[in-house]
Amino acid sequence: MCPLLKYITAVLGLFFCFSSCTKDDNNEPKTTSLEITIKDENGQFVTQNCYVKLYGTVEDLTNQQDLGAIGEPQFTDAEGKVLFSNLNPQKYYWKIQKSGNGNCVKNNFNDTYSDLGLISPLTEGIKTQVTTNVSPKGSFDITNHTGNTCRLYINNVFAEDVINNGAYSQINKKTGAYTVRMVVTSTAKDSTFTMQVNCGETTPVFLNP
Repeated sequence: MCPLLKYITAVLGLFFCFSSCTKDDNNEPKTTSLEITIKDENGQFVTQNCYVKLYGTVEDLTNQQDLGAIGEPQFTDAEGKVLFSNLNPQKYYWKIQKSGNGNCVKNNFNDTYSDLGLISPLTEGIKTQVTTNVSPKGSFDITNHTGNTCRLYINNVFAEDVINNGAYSQINKKTGAYTVRMVVTSTAKDSTFTMQVNCGETTPVFLNP
């Protein structure tokens, strides 16, 4: 073999070697991950004092003891994002909480379970990106001191029959004004009033004769 042919063969061998190495480097396993972008009620990115917990089921999400979170809570970065990696290709749900301005708390949790998780499972080896919102939330506690059972309606929707000295409570409710209608079942007394729910507070309401 002539020297020139030997040289060309050696160069080609090195080329294919480096090509093979580069190809192998680019074939690193891809992780299944979920990136969540958090925005507030005004559409602004939430970048401070905000953390996200991830769950595999709605039951784990709503567990009051909060024992089913996957991994550690993730805090939002400068772009309002959190990233959960090395996940299984399944549905996930999340609980978001942002605190600040005294006791004011903004979160994504409410009684209808909307905006709490994925519509479909993650795809294996793919980073799924979603955007979700938080809003100010508060609570209320309605106690019946009328001496009779009261039928309650909240915003014209039946809530519960509350016995005497019983209570009807709700947490993680959107802030704002709520219309409360009270009907005393034994006397048919019917009254309506407005209840205000404030961020991070529990509004006490007492039903009297």
